[in-house]
Amino acid sequence: MTEVGLYIVDYDPDIFKELGVKSLIFPSSVPREIVEDAEREFEVFIDFKPFEGGTIENIFNVKNRLGPLGCPSDIDLWSRNLEKVGYDREMLILDFVRYPSPAYKDDFYTCFCDKCREMASMIGYNLDDIKSDVKLYLRNGDTKFLDEWFRLKRDVINEYLKWASIKRAFYFTPSLSRLVGQDYRLHRLDVIHPMIYIEDIGPAAIGTEVKYLSGGLRRLILSWLDPIDNTLIGREYRKAVDLSKARVEPIINIGDDLQSKLSQVMDAGKIYLFTYTRRNYGILKKVVGVLGDGDVEDPMV
Repeated sequence: MTEVGLYIVDYDPDIFKELGVKSLIFPSSVPREIVEDAEREFEVFIDFKPFEGGTIENIFNVKNRLGPLGCPSDIDLWSRNLEKVGYDREMLILDFVRYPSPAYKDDFYTCFCDKCREMASMIGYNLDDIKSDVKLYLRNGDTKFLDEWFRLKRDVINEYLKWASIKRAFYFTPSLSRLVGQDYRLHRLDVIHPMIYIEDIGPAAIGTEVKYLSGGLRRLILSWLDPIDNTLIGREYRKAVDLSKARVEPIINIGDDLQSKLSQVMDAGKIYLFTYTRRNYGILKKVVGVLGDGDVEDPMV
């Protein structure tokens, strides 16, 4: 039996019960009284952004504030955000526990601030050497010059996961996760939620991220994703399961061909859908009601 959960914007408990929904994920801004009401009927999680409010510095020495994507090496930021969250860690799902992605253009080549230099030194890296290598990549397109940078980002995110002891996280889909410092193979989480969004709907979505890739990195990532067709969700889900020591509960975008998407991940114990609003109730009613029986058929077959 496959359970369904929803990342929600609108709170409609009667509809959720009608659809057989078991779990809800709320944005952190939701009023506490709604969370408390939901806990009476559902498993409830809160979206937590650990690096929100910080500043990054890209390879061109430009500082920027990207909302949820502050500097991952800012240990003071770690503490401030966790202290103000107001919920038990067991209720939290880490979101944006990563570096900026290609969709952030120049800010993908981040972060090279003083805090990052200190963190890099602490865990055995030389940030100045890495910065020089990344600049070489930007000149010649050879992805070998990005390897150390990718390892550093992975290890910084791992430092945060060790420190925070939060056991659930949203991750980029496996073929993109290396770009942002997320590694399915590191055993720091109990549950990973791969964001397997194939559309062009914004950062983290395959369609969006591929659009902003260029040069050698674009060729490399496209080779990992190939072919980009209606089987991609299933293939990325299987990669996540094969790589991860954690339980894998994918999150899929509500939209066109939802039935086909769900058919590719039906062996997951739980599937989350992003994002519930009242406007897409009709789509969900057609599809989600049969999830519990494992009866979602692939219309493409």
